[in-house]
Amino acid sequence: MKNKILLYALPVIQVLTLSCKKDLKMDTETQTDSVTFVDSDLERKIHLRNAKNKKAIFFPDSLNSDIYIQNILKLENELDSLLRKKSSLEANLLYEDYSQELIANLTSFNFTKSDILDNYVNYPPNEIPEEWKKQIEYLKTLGIELVYEGEGYYSFQFKHDYFYQLFKGKVTSDLETFLNNYAEDSKVVFQVDAGIVVPWKEIRKRILRWEKFIIDNPESRYNTTAKEVYAFYLSCYLLGMENTRTYEAKTREIYPEIKNDYLLFISGNPNSFSTELTKEYLEYFDYAAKNLNNDQFEQEIQQHVIDILQETLNYKTN
Repeated sequence: MKNKILLYALPVIQVLTLSCKKDLKMDTETQTDSVTFVDSDLERKIHLRNAKNKKAIFFPDSLNSDIYIQNILKLENELDSLLRKKSSLEANLLYEDYSQELIANLTSFNFTKSDILDNYVNYPPNEIPEEWKKQIEYLKTLGIELVYEGEGYYSFQFKHDYFYQLFKGKVTSDLETFLNNYAEDSKVVFQVDAGIVVPWKEIRKRILRWEKFIIDNPESRYNTTAKEVYAFYLSCYLLGMENTRTYEAKTREIYPEIKNDYLLFISGNPNSFSTELTKEYLEYFDYAAKNLNNDQFEQEIQQHVIDILQETLNYKTN
């Protein structure tokens, strides 16, 4: 499998891989009604899936003894038991621990499935091997989907709202909002092959969603990561990506449709600090286009966006 494939594209991979020092002691060995899944225990596995209102089908033979899938099921069961006994603050720590474990197992699972992931693109839909179809359909019942990563590669990823649904109503309000934002972002793929593949209006929605979180939750432990996600989206909105630039470097002009979107954004959100940044960017772009030489122009434009983001996030939210 392609080494650079990640379960979640940067920067939002940090959303689900937070680490922390435990301020509260949590003894998962003594407080967990865990189920040990063994290969012969298919009936109990299927019963567990039914209990969670997921479609029950028999494990494909190739997944029956897969240690990583068994670990995911076990972790889900442990988590369900623990969440019934914990406060919202303790549930936050469970999120941070269990999300890492779940992602680690799914990452490892991906590396065992290079036969599918490296070769799926080579098959027309009506010629996909039957065993692959069974595996993919079964994994869907676990909230795991096959996702196109670009450049002909695929990966198995948790469904966009997997973590939100696991922790909804159990964690603090800031974390629940954080996970909901992530779920909304993950409904559709944002970038493929170094190019943005969503409409510019979708980037605007993401920018405003994360700006609201930053403003509403200034003391949240997730605020720093929210700022990083926000900065990623706003920099993409202003500069684009390698294969979807917002301006033509040779003519030093912002593409008309992009500039119109900026003006729409500014007029529709007069009180947003994202609007302030967009105005500042447009003003600096005009200055740079008129006064900087070719060697300086692009470098200075990109550095300016970095600088205004850093200054604004520090000033507005601290």
